[in-house]
Amino acid sequence: MLRDELWQKSGIEFVNALIVWDADGLWKQSGVDALATERGFVCHEAPDSLELRWLYEKKILQENEKCVILYGADYIPWDIGKHLTVFDASLDGVFGLLDTAVLRTFKNINLDLLSVAYRDLYAPVGKDDTEDFCCGTIWKSEYLRTLAGEYMQECEELLKKPPMRDDWMHVADRLGFILLSERLDAAPDGFREWYDRASAVFLQWMQSDYRYLSGTPTKRQPFLMNQALDYIRRNSSGKVALVVMDGMSFADFHMILRDLAHSELSLQYTGLFSFVPSITSVARQSLFSGKLPAEHPKPFDLANEEKQFRAYWQAHGIKDKDTFYAKAEEPEWPENTKVAGIVVNIVDDLMHLEIQGNKGLYAALCTWLDSGKLARLLGRLAKDGFTIYMTADHGNTAAIAQGRFSKPSVIMENASRRAAIYQAFAGAEELAKFSVVEYTGPYLPKGYRYFTFAPHTCYGQTDTEYISHGGMTIEEMIVPFVRIGD
Repeated sequence: MLRDELWQKSGIEFVNALIVWDADGLWKQSGVDALATERGFVCHEAPDSLELRWLYEKKILQENEKCVILYGADYIPWDIGKHLTVFDASLDGVFGLLDTAVLRTFKNINLDLLSVAYRDLYAPVGKDDTEDFCCGTIWKSEYLRTLAGEYMQECEELLKKPPMRDDWMHVADRLGFILLSERLDAAPDGFREWYDRASAVFLQWMQSDYRYLSGTPTKRQPFLMNQALDYIRRNSSGKVALVVMDGMSFADFHMILRDLAHSELSLQYTGLFSFVPSITSVARQSLFSGKLPAEHPKPFDLANEEKQFRAYWQAHGIKDKDTFYAKAEEPEWPENTKVAGIVVNIVDDLMHLEIQGNKGLYAALCTWLDSGKLARLLGRLAKDGFTIYMTADHGNTAAIAQGRFSKPSVIMENASRRAAIYQAFAGAEELAKFSVVEYTGPYLPKGYRYFTFAPHTCYGQTDTEYISHGGMTIEEMIVPFVRIGD
């Protein structure tokens, strides 16, 4: 991973203070700053030589502080440079064998994958070869498998301690890449055994800590879907658009990142927790209403979704005529639109039609991405001056059916095969033959019983593989939350 390589190359382990040129943001993006903080360093930013000198004299000479200084100017005063280690973390300093002018046009490239492939590069390459390297070479199976293995080991270390909320969002991102590598026949050895262990730990966390997410401060980011609109409103001063990719998991999002690697728009992302059960009617309502599922008059019905979205923005000063809502891949919004909510159903549609498992879903989604519809949608929104956010209501997972229901549950979402909801008075005896867990946690309306299927299992034609959702796996419950801009 790039983080580990920058840590080693910088020599930070052997110094008390380090100056880092981070002209392209690699030090921060790769997470080395967070690692340095964990290991006792204090991180400062010095945009110019005056601030650098003050930090040097105050924090290093006087206080002997163990620190990293991110420096923004080109010139380092001679006396400071003589006594402190300076590390060039720019693209030129880290990936100098590539044409870095070309490399800078890849705003959304997977830097970790680039770093893994770069290890095999021993001579400078030109413009065209750099383009080929970034578009194709880094996606070879050997590099995918290597990085997926490193990600798996990183997550294994996180799981050795009691994982926290932010840890799970990090694991979800890494797992998404590993699942994508599996779709491409490049999963690391032992992945499925590790996945089962991670899933068991996640289920324990869901049963013990998930309930506390609603009370978490959201200044830095939202954590539950009902918090997304409040966060977007507080952090946007002009026009804003929320694009909901129904059913998009982190594995699907890594495919989108690869497709948009060369886009003029940069994507910054974190994770967002869905609701249990991870079905559209429960989760997407909360995305568009800003309310918990228990607060919805019709908690399992999307009929009022647009009305709820408009009501939220009206309550916060946006006129109804200035609010736009659509379920479309290439919608047309009025010029006066100030707030847009757009649902793109493609991932959900493809997964429920897929009969060839994850590899079939990968091929179908690649075909759709090749059409350019998503890139055009995001480009048009950006051109019209929108601040763009993209997320999903739930993710997806592969599962083998254990059989059909003899009588359907009282409430069951079409095509979602990993959840069943019963009214409290209704018997659920038919679930005895399935591997299910009853969810008794918060956020959902009372008067019902909620059951989710164990990993790898669902209902349907016996022994048939489905791509579905509704359960409590990492890839279903934690989805990308993305800010898209220049």
